[in-house]
Parts: sequence; C-alpha cells; structure tokens
Amino acid sequence: MSESKFKIIEDPEYNFGRLEPIPAPSELNDFYESKYFSLIKKGGRASEMRKLIERRNRSNPELKWLERTLYKDICQILIELEAGKKLFDVGCGTGDFLRHAGSQGFVASGIDPSQEGFKIAQSIGIDVQQSTLEEYVKNLKRQNFQPFDIITLINVLEHLPHPDEVIENIKIILRPGGIICIRVPNDFSEIQMATQKKIDIKPWWVAIPDHVNYFNFKSLKEFLKKFGFDVVYLFSDFPMEFFLLMDENYVKNAKKGRECHQKRVAFELSMPGDLRRRLYKSFAELGIGRNSLVFARRNN
Repeated sequence: MSESKFKIIEDPEYNFGRLEPIPAPSELNDFYESKYFSLIKKGGRASEMRKLIERRNRSNPELKWLERTLYKDICQILIELEAGKKLFDVGCGTGDFLRHAGSQGFVASGIDPSQEGFKIAQSIGIDVQQSTLEEYVKNLKRQNFQPFDIITLINVLEHLPHPDEVIENIKIILRPGGIICIRVPNDFSEIQMATQKKIDIKPWWVAIPDHVNYFNFKSLKEFLKKFGFDVVYLFSDFPMEFFLLMDENYVKNAKKGRECHQKRVAFELSMPGDLRRRLYKSFAELGIGRNSLVFARRNN
C-alpha cells in the first residue's frame, strides 16, 4: 500500500483530522492480517500492547504499570462519576483492562474483531466475543438486552473509518445518562505542532493506513457534543513531546524511545495516584499529553 496516495484533511462535517481517501475495507483488512501485529512486535505501533502480547503473565512489568496508572485511573474516575457498574469495552484487545475493571467491582465484558486478541482474552477468563461493534449491535436480541452503564473505547476510534457510525451504534447499547469513555492519541495538538517545528521532521504521529482519524481534546469534545453527549471529565497522560523538547529525539532513535518510555513509567509510578490524577487532569485542560481521555454522559 502506497502511503503517498493519502493526505490528512479536516473532516468537513466533524472537524477532526482524517485520511483522504478513507482506506477501503479490503486495504485495512489486508494490513491488519499481514502487517499490524508484526509492527506491534517491532515497536512500530501500540507500544503498550506489544509488551503485553510478548509476556502473558501477571509479573509483566508493563501490565503492572498499566494496572497502577491508566487502568486504575479510568476506574477511579468512573467511580467518582457514579457511572454504574455494567461496563462494555469495544475493541478490548487482550482483555487486560476488562480483567482489572472486574477486580474493581465492575461487571465487565467486551468485544474485539481480532482472533489473536479474542483468544488471549478468553484464555484469562474474560467475558468477550469476537465481533465488530456493528455485528454485535445487529445480533442483539433487543427484547432481552439491558443497556450498559459504561462503554469504553481505549485507542480504538482512531482506527475506524466511520467514527460517526460507531457513536450511533454505541447510543443503541448505552443507557440514557450512561458514560462513554474514549481514549485516542492527542494529535495535531498545540504542543505537538510546536515540537514538530523545533525538531523539523515530518509528523511522526501519522500512522498510515491504520490511524484513519486524528483527534485531539478539542475536536473529540466537539465531535461527541454533536451526538448528544455532555463532556464531564477530561484526562491526559505524560506529554512525550517533553522529551523531544529536551533534545531526547526518540523519533529517530528506537533505543532512545525505549529509554524515554521507561523514564515516563518511572515518573508515573513514583507519584501518589491522587497527585498523578490531578496533574493529568490539569494537563488535559491545557490540551497537552500524548493521549486524550474524554468521559461524556449521554443525554436522555
């Protein structure tokens, strides 16, 4: 697949960045089947998932870090928002977030279209189905279905060619007043653009063809509001651009990238959870951080 045929435009209806043309389903299927997991294992995509796939055991340091930071923070925020207990994770991958959510008292289940992710999630006892969201909604027995209190999409929406259809399907299975929690890369943010200007390289966050959409805090908030969601909480994470601004160029040096990641992990694990959450909430209000994590409540 030639990357040169794609460009990033502002979606004329929803105002987030997206690839033009939108990759055909056959192109995306071929990419995910033949290249995606290979790129993950080489560190070219989804660094968090790479280490989880490589080491499927409870002593995995990457899993411990996620459980003590990202997963814990999401669950804590949902508890503070009094979101309810019935949680459904779209694109649950290997199921590690669902396992953690279950340990925190949530009734947790999910779906994932990947056979590899589905099998791993099943092997650790997760209530998971191998399915796309569209297929899942079509197959519901509506008369017996009880809507979910919470829907989570953790680094999923950037991959899906039609995010508007995703949100419409979510509204079918999320109760009125329920919470949607979406995490996407914080792309084309103010600090990212300033960093790119300083180091003078092409946008390193663009990932063709699997990252179809490019959201940041501003565009994701506006997108959700158009579908009848009220944003109730913004949360961020460590701004990896800080390293680049300090001349730690992990973009051009994979070894430097691993070193910077470990420094970020050490930083987050050394902080009390409440302090970290207050810091990352403040970062989110400024629009900085490598990822945007947005919690929004569905209007009645």
